[in-house]
Amino acid sequence: MFARTVIASLSSKDTYDKTGKIQLSVEEQLRQSFGRGNFRNAGSVQSTTASATLSEQITVRQSPIEQSHTAGFDAWLRARGDAAGSVFTADTIADKYGVVKGSYTSIALPSSESYQVKCMKAGPAQESLMLVSEPLPAALEWGEVLVTLQLAPINPADLYTARTGGVYGDKQSAVPFVAGHDGVGVVTKVGEGVKGLAHGDWVVPAVTHLGSWRTLAVWKEADLLKLPKGTLPIEHAAVFRELCLAYRLLEDHGNLKVYLTAHPFLYMPQTAQARRLCDPECR
Repeated sequence: MFARTVIASLSSKDTYDKTGKIQLSVEEQLRQSFGRGNFRNAGSVQSTTASATLSEQITVRQSPIEQSHTAGFDAWLRARGDAAGSVFTADTIADKYGVVKGSYTSIALPSSESYQVKCMKAGPAQESLMLVSEPLPAALEWGEVLVTLQLAPINPADLYTARTGGVYGDKQSAVPFVAGHDGVGVVTKVGEGVKGLAHGDWVVPAVTHLGSWRTLAVWKEADLLKLPKGTLPIEHAAVFRELCLAYRLLEDHGNLKVYLTAHPFLYMPQTAQARRLCDPECR
């Protein structure tokens, strides 16, 4: 590449003899800078496209020497990892980066307060939990819904999170926080950008640390899972996660038996309901 560039023309050779610098043409400068230099040698390699098979052409086109737009695009896709097959839409961008406030209409909420059980510090439930009342936000922002909680269970995960001051799984909530991971609620109002939920829908938390021990909550639609109304009793919907756990235990380990114990969450008489909810063939 170096020798070819120097002797390409008499003016290039004369410039190099006098200054020691290589005089590049516009095309050569573009090759040097475009694609971080991946195409700088493209003109010096004889292409075998005309005589090669399709498989050989792909191999040549994706070689470090004969880089192409296709090869660069393939490398970019590989660099994206698990997101390589994702399709970016306006909703994807909104979920990832948010929506500029003022570019949509906020939905005003009535002046009301939500009763909440808050964890104020790490420790036993008797010492760390406190009943408080806090006002609702003034309005629903993009992608938010107002949920009226109907039932929220008390399970070991809730007490563990309170005892550890917010730890559950690989996440941690900063104290103070509203306790409760599970529960079932009814959507009473939807904000702009909400597409999958409507007034009256049953919802359960799709993620942990939402704080279900409260009467009213403003949550993101993306953090909720819609349940078909009437599929199972609302009391069972409140322990939806435990139902799914019972279903997987019985499906994956068919020799398990159900026993009545003193702990309500170790007895799952509603396993048939769980099977009906989780398995479309049983509906």
